[in-house]
Amino acid sequence: MMKKTIPFAIFFFLLAAPISAVENPAVQAIPSKCGIVFVTDDLPKVLDGLEQSGFGRMWRDPELQDLWKPVRDELNFDNWNEEVLGSTGLTIDELRQIFTGGVAVGVSLNFENFKNSPDDSANFVLAAHVAGKEKQARQAF
Repeated sequence: MMKKTIPFAIFFFLLAAPISAVENPAVQAIPSKCGIVFVTDDLPKVLDGLEQSGFGRMWRDPELQDLWKPVRDELNFDNWNEEVLGSTGLTIDELRQIFTGGVAVGVSLNFENFKNSPDDSANFVLAAHVAGKEKQARQAF
């Protein structure tokens, strides 16, 4: 199920995040084999902005839930919190608290590895600013 959440999460990230300059320290931790890199200097601000955006308001609008139901069902969205909790030991809200600043996500373009991966997981690297939350980040990841 998580293989479906990664592209959707990246979609949200792209929708909400202004692209940062390459000088972001998180970018320096991304291997050169990653063909695509998503960067933001302030993930908490991006996520808050997404929640307050027109898209975020439409996503949560009770009157539009029938419209979003096929998307939510296809992505198993309503079970994400349980999936994240099972994978990391933290809820999504707790996980969000770990990321205190910039984040870079590198995605490998080696689709052969993705296709042959035993658990269908994506080939990606996450580099994040977790100042003061290092212990929680190590436990979660």
